Amino acid sequence: MAFLGMKYIYNFIFHRETFELEYEVEALFQQDDTMLPILGRGGFGTVFKLRNNLAMKVPKCMEYSYHIREEVIVMKLAHSDFILGLVHSFDVRPELTVLISEICPMDVEALQEYCERNFDAVPLRMVQFIATCVCKAIDHLHQLKMAHFDLKCTNVLISQQGIPKLCDLGSAHPLTEDGESIWGPGLVNFTLLKNLTPEVLTGTSASWKVDFYALGVMLFELLEGRHPLWIEVPSKREATRKILHGTIIYTDTDYVFRDLIDGLVCWLFDYYVNDFPADLVTSPILSIAQEVMANDELVLTLLNERSRSVHNETSESDSDLADILAFYNEASDG
Repeated sequence: MAFLGMKYIYNFIFHRETFELEYEVEALFQQDDTMLPILGRGGFGTVFKLRNNLAMKVPKCMEYSYHIREEVIVMKLAHSDFILGLVHSFDVRPELTVLISEICPMDVEALQEYCERNFDAVPLRMVQFIATCVCKAIDHLHQLKMAHFDLKCTNVLISQQGIPKLCDLGSAHPLTEDGESIWGPGLVNFTLLKNLTPEVLTGTSASWKVDFYALGVMLFELLEGRHPLWIEVPSKREATRKILHGTIIYTDTDYVFRDLIDGLVCWLFDYYVNDFPADLVTSPILSIAQEVMANDELVLTLLNERSRSVHNETSESDSDLADILAFYNEASDG
């Protein structure tokens, strides 16, 4: 009986807090001149900072609410210390869904810029830590028979406790029993060209391996400051050719990257054994995350602002895909 009483109290408090949150957010949308600090922009939505260290993702236009709802479904299934935590989600008005999550002061791209500015490079221990946390996030999704399919620096956030967390799960979707995407290689639209595997570009396969390929590219970029297949950023056609037929270009730090990959299994084993991250103060990113959180200077932006270039961006992406596939077909015929 005592257990049932505590459960009732918990549910009452939870529903009261979510009701108050919904009321507050709805009030913000009722005013045309509401200004909120902006945390970031993605392909389908804009993320604003709310009170009490919460973040709110709003679709760029009404048509993109569908993607927010899809992301919410995955976040509800994928509970992990290394995946962005969902706080609440609801419709502010018909067909306008918002997603409210824990706030993270920076992403891995911002962390890289901070380290290059203050330390010349991202310290190896930080790269090892990021690699381990992202591996655990990816593994958790794969255990649920899902893959992320859009892993990149801007989709790995750093929490206030300095823990890397995978985010932007709108592109994640189920896998078949063979580990292939149920959507097939058409998912090429979802991520950056530089992170695509050769089999995705050729349209032959799109499996869970895509996530680890993108992770390898990200780790190499953190250590070397560039893509593993090129030194200077190439054109899209040249990048496609290098992904399909190129080889990794190593420099004098090649053993650092190889040692990192070789030692990754040991890092994962150590964290599993020690029930990581029970002791959050061990994060090598903690002090930076707290510094950024304390000194953030966010730009105020209109909440009801809608990007007029959304559909143009989508059309441009489709055009880029067509050019890439046409180039590949020409090369194959030759």
